[in-house]
Amino acid sequence: MEHYIGETGINFGLDVNINRRTDIAYSVMAFHFRPGTHQLAGKYSGAGGGASLGVTAGESMPIRNNDRSITLQPIHVRNSGAGVSAALTYLYLEADQP
Repeated sequence: MEHYIGETGINFGLDVNINRRTDIAYSVMAFHFRPGTHQLAGKYSGAGGGASLGVTAGESMPIRNNDRSITLQPIHVRNSGAGVSAALTYLYLEADQP
């Protein structure tokens, strides 16, 4: 199992949120994925939007890395807090080495 740390945010759009926590699980789609190599490290971008008031509602589109060799499809998004967003987003991941 690989572990990553990262940062997410918006490149362009609207993001007005008071979130205490956001959990996102992704399905990885890649032609040549090699487990154990931390191949998922890098910057991803895509589009998404949603609203939350205690309960999450919204849609996140698949995001791709810069060379388009890996796509991450959100399969579970859960927010706690309140807000609304519609934006072009980014996700930056780096290997979390113990």
